[in-house]
Amino acid sequence: MKKKIKSRIGLTLVELIVTIAILGMVAGMGVGMVGSAIKNYSTASTTAREQETALAVESFILTAVRTSSSVQSVSTTAGSFPSHDATMYYLYFMNGTLRTMRNEIEKKGVNPVVTTISYEGVGEINFTIRKQKSVKDDPTDEKKFIYLYYEIKMREGYTLRGSAVLNNAPSDYITAQKDDKYIENGISETITFDDSSKALAIVK
Repeated sequence: MKKKIKSRIGLTLVELIVTIAILGMVAGMGVGMVGSAIKNYSTASTTAREQETALAVESFILTAVRTSSSVQSVSTTAGSFPSHDATMYYLYFMNGTLRTMRNEIEKKGVNPVVTTISYEGVGEINFTIRKQKSVKDDPTDEKKFIYLYYEIKMREGYTLRGSAVLNNAPSDYITAQKDDKYIENGISETITFDDSSKALAIVK
């Protein structure tokens, strides 16, 4: 008489529970990795976007500084500025958004050419003006330069810093700032996204 061979199809309850537990752990790890990848991508994308905007604002500043003689703070109401008989470059906030404006005077008596650009995501811009020697370690070198240091702070955390020389600063502008305190600390100006009453003006 032949013995019947019993076959078992399926899983026992214990095996099913263990299988489900293992699958749950693997799925959890997968979700965590995907979530981390999405977060890293989002952070990198935000940083790249902020960097691009900050570089665009920096380009505006450097273009203005190369041909300008001084930097000053001016009052503004809803984007209106004091009349001026020279080409002016303005940085100001309107409704929380940074705007730059080039108010170019081609000839006296002719309406100026105005170019305005908006930059989203900028939170604050700091300017510091310092007079420094061309060679700091050379006590015999009396030649001075006016340096403009700038700091562009984006709202999500990216910050761009740089400096430029006001090549066209008049001699009296330099002479008027001879004290050591000015050389060490400089004169600072700041505009922020929550204050639309002040603008930075770079005068050609």
